[in-house]
This record gives sequence, C-alpha cells and structure tokens, in this order.
Amino acid sequence: MELNEVEKWPRCIKLRSQAPLLAPSTGQRNARIVTTTLLLTEEVMREDRGSEGSYVLYGSSCAELTEEAEYVKKQHPLVPGRSAEPRSSGWSSSCSPVAAKMRETEQQLLLVSRENQLLRIKLEATREAGVQALRAASQKLYESYQARSEELCKTQEKEKQQIQARSREQEGKLQQQEEKATQLAGAVEERCACIAAMEQRVRRMEEEKKTLMEKKTSYEKMLLQMMSRNEDSKRCLAVQQDIATLREQIGHLQRLIGAQHQSLRRVIQEVRLRMGDAEASIAPKMGLLWWMRQAQGVNTLSRTVPHQHEANQGKCNTEIVF
Repeated sequence: MELNEVEKWPRCIKLRSQAPLLAPSTGQRNARIVTTTLLLTEEVMREDRGSEGSYVLYGSSCAELTEEAEYVKKQHPLVPGRSAEPRSSGWSSSCSPVAAKMRETEQQLLLVSRENQLLRIKLEATREAGVQALRAASQKLYESYQARSEELCKTQEKEKQQIQARSREQEGKLQQQEEKATQLAGAVEERCACIAAMEQRVRRMEEEKKTLMEKKTSYEKMLLQMMSRNEDSKRCLAVQQDIATLREQIGHLQRLIGAQHQSLRRVIQEVRLRMGDAEASIAPKMGLLWWMRQAQGVNTLSRTVPHQHEANQGKCNTEIVF
C-alpha cells in the first residue's frame, strides 16, 4: 500500500464523552441520558526515511482504537422504559459508517504493521548477511595473508640455505686460493733468494772483471813504455802474452756475466708472471698486503738488475776491443 493512499485515511478516532443531560419524557420519569459524540479528526501521516529503509509512523494503534470503542459501548446507559434492542439498533444504524471506517482503518493499520514487520525482518536479514559477508571477507583476507606469509617464510628459508651453501663454497674456494697463495709465496720467496744469489754472483764477476781490466790496462801501458825504450823483445812478448791471457779471461767473464744476466732476466720474468697471476686471482680477494710488498720488491729488482746489466753490457762491449 502506497503512502499517498494511506494519507487519505484518518490517523485516529478520538472519542469524547460529554456531560450528562436531563431530558423530560412523556409518561415516564426523568431519565438520565448520556450522549456520546464521536469526533473524527484527520491527521496526515508522514513517512520517514532513515539509514535502515522506509517506515511509517502512526498515532494510535489498533488496540487503542478497539479499547476506546469498547469503552463507549460500556459507558452507553440504558434509558428507563425503553428496550435495549431499539437503542442498540439505532446506535448501530447511526454509527455503522463510522464503524465501517474504523474497521477499514484497522485493516489498513494491520497491513502497514505487517509491512513494517516484513521490512524489519528484511533489515535484520540484510544486517546479518552484511556481517556474514564481512566475516567471510575478513577470514579470506586473513587466510590470504597467512598463505602469503608462509610462502615468504619458505622463500626466505630457501634463500638462506642457498646463501649458506654459496658461503661454504666460497670459503672452500678461498681456502684453496689461500693454499695456492702460500705455495706461490714459497715459490716467489725461493725465486727472490735465487735472484739475490745471482745478483751477488754477477756483482763478484763484475768486480773480478774490473780488476782484470785494470791489470790489462797497466800491462798495456807497461808494454808501450817498454816498446818506447826498445827493451828486450822476450820481455815484451811475455807482457803481450799476459795481456792476451787477461783479454781471454775478461771475455770469458763477460760471457758468464751475460749468461747470468739472461738467467736473471728469465727468473725475474717468471716471478713477474707468478705475481701477476697471484694479484689477479688471489690478492684482490684475500686483501693481503704481503703480495703488494713482494710485488714492490720484485719490481725493484726487475728495474735495477736489467739497467745494471745493460750498463755493464755496454761497458764490456766498449772495453773488449782487440
């Protein structure tokens, strides 16, 4: 039933009882007559719309209207000398439109009350459905988060195991490289000792060659003096033989020194290669300063020895002239 149709009907029926009146009657005693007036007041019903839906507000309920009607029936007195049937029939005939209107209003109120009850039931069902949907969504979200958390934990554990395995592998490689570095260090140290011994040997040869060169120079001067004084030819021949012997010794020493320099250069080159491999594969990873110090020492030797060899080689080449 629409609201516009409901608004056409009266909201409630108010019953008023007026004061008792005394009216004379012919042939009878004065009777006490109570007249009851039914006043119909029309009030328009309103419809409120709230957050929970549409509902209709009314004035008096059906029970109140029925109670008022029963009160009117009880308070209606019987006039003496008259039967109850004519008065009841007269009252019924005079109030039948009002009673019909009241019954119709009661039916409409009952219908609206049922509709309100249905709306209330639907509202409760909607609320319950919303709560259930929210609860299901929360449970689903919690399960999703729980599954995601477990997946992340598994992934993290797997990555942790991989990192640990990689760390153990790197530790093994580092240990192998450390052993290799120790071996290379021993080899380099041995080569450095060999280089030092070869340098010492070359230095002694250079000193011996210098002594022979000075002796040869003195013999040559003495030979020139003897030849200028026209001394004995046998003595001059002996001096010349001594000079030739010295030249042979100097040449032999020069060849030995050259061979030693070549050997020294090969050893230095080998040490350089080993140090290069060590610096490329081990030193950057291990961060050992020992390699840098050894490299500096070998580089110093490699810079000094070839220069000395080249200088001595040039000097010998200039001196050994027959």
